[in-house]
Amino acid sequence: MILGIFIKNKEKGQSFVELILIFPILMLLLAGMAEFGNLLNDYINLVDGAREGARFGSDFDPYIRIPETCIPPVICCSDPPCDNETYFLTVSNLVEQTMRPVTLDTTSGDDVIISLYSVDSYLGNTTPGRIWKKFNNQETRFTVDIINSRLVNTAPNTGILVVEVYYHYDQILKLISYLGLPDPVAVYTYAIMPITAVEPVSNNLFNPQRIFSAYQPLIVEINKMVTQ
Repeated sequence: MILGIFIKNKEKGQSFVELILIFPILMLLLAGMAEFGNLLNDYINLVDGAREGARFGSDFDPYIRIPETCIPPVICCSDPPCDNETYFLTVSNLVEQTMRPVTLDTTSGDDVIISLYSVDSYLGNTTPGRIWKKFNNQETRFTVDIINSRLVNTAPNTGILVVEVYYHYDQILKLISYLGLPDPVAVYTYAIMPITAVEPVSNNLFNPQRIFSAYQPLIVEINKMVTQ
């Protein structure tokens, strides 16, 4: 009888020690699930904000083109067109409103960057336009080469609007930082939309170089037929 009580007490003590050993691991797993869940929720809000800003911005003109309609102190020009600061501020404000309750912290390096590109598919030229930074904390990750790599060779002339969002997520529980995850966590997302207002101007429609580029495949085929 005494031996049975001793064995039961020994098993209880062993279970208690095992619980103490595994408890920190369980706490880290639970903290990680909660932290990553909150981080993922913030990331989804950032994606929604970037997409909504890009969709909105694609419907409007980022340039002021008619000097006669400008009232001082607004600076206007037509060739080249001046940047419409109201456009960029409106798009960036919409990005921030859509991503709420997530808010950007300028002291942590958060930023919203809006970039414009004009793609002339006939001449094979991609011209970067304004790269606008709301807080001037970050640099755009897009270059002309990156834009060109995303284009289809047979695509017509187009304008491209890129909205990038930089955000630093501050950990809530501060526990998983012991696993090597930085605090704050740098988060980045972007959205790309076509924008008609930035398309190349049509005054080069009858440019000889453009015509030759457009009909070059046909010319090659005709030359093959002639030489056969």
